[in-house]
Amino acid sequence: MAHKDIIVAYVLWIFLGVFGAHRFYLNRPISGVIWLLTGGLLGVGLLVDLCLIPMMVDEENAKPYHNFSIMSRNASQYDNVQPYCPPTFYNPQQKSSNEVTPVYYTHHS
Repeated sequence: MAHKDIIVAYVLWIFLGVFGAHRFYLNRPISGVIWLLTGGLLGVGLLVDLCLIPMMVDEENAKPYHNFSIMSRNASQYDNVQPYCPPTFYNPQQKSSNEVTPVYYTHHS
């Protein structure tokens, strides 16, 4: 998803606000349909949105899927990173699960 711009949201609010275009742009389809069917809640909702648009833009841009494109640009720096797997020792005679006892195997000839 693309980063949402507050200027675009306000331009949509000014010219197509009665149809809820700014709410559709900010991924709020339910309230967008309500604005579309009621003419922006008979104009009262448009006045409320004058103050709510900055908050709606911030909330939309804070969603995790907007940060994916930022991470994917730098993903190549992590290509050669191997996960750290600590060594594990298995001792069937070990009684306590809190202590780790290494088992050493030797070859007897």
